[in-house]
Amino acid sequence: RLHFFALLLLRISSTSSTSTSRGTPLQWSVSIHANTECGGQNLTRCAEVFSRALELGATAVRTDIFWQDLEPTADGGVDHDACGFYAAYFALARDMGLEPVVILSGAPSWAKELITTGGGDNDDVFFARVGAFVDVALSEVVAASGVSPAVFQLWNELNDPITSGWLTLSGADHACRLLRVMGGKVGAAYPNATRFVNLLVDELPWQRSLDRWLEPDCAG
Repeated sequence: RLHFFALLLLRISSTSSTSTSRGTPLQWSVSIHANTECGGQNLTRCAEVFSRALELGATAVRTDIFWQDLEPTADGGVDHDACGFYAAYFALARDMGLEPVVILSGAPSWAKELITTGGGDNDDVFFARVGAFVDVALSEVVAASGVSPAVFQLWNELNDPITSGWLTLSGADHACRLLRVMGGKVGAAYPNATRFVNLLVDELPWQRSLDRWLEPDCAG
């Protein structure tokens, strides 16, 4: 079953960063792009970033495994160094006390071209390659890290015309098909994990996108 994930901005006082006014621990996550905030594939820098997040009271870290990093070219070759970095990144986060939330996103340019150049066979090839990407991410990154995530996010802001318009504007059912492929792979490998989809709430009408994604015939 697919869930809706709402991201909230929280104002937290510096003297009580992880507690509510009633003293109940407040669970919250930070979003970190591994190749940006870590200064490239630099695990020492990652550890510094994680330490700062922990000081602020974070309990989890949300990070994209970018498809474009794992398969930068269309020839099917996997960048095993990138996989190894992401695996080490998630293992480090867990070992330092941050629960990893895995996001699967970031299509490479060659994949975007498949889905925007005519449909038909190209659509089938695209979604087959989506499935192959998820297989690599789950086996060579998540499983290799030794982490068993409780939460997976399927893509990122599918209703954003800037980052995902190439997919959603090229076919009415493409977002649903993407969620079915990705969600099916994740659900088979990690049946006890929660699968989320998020959306951009300042892109109207966002409620229409949400209603469609949560229909049984959409994500499955």
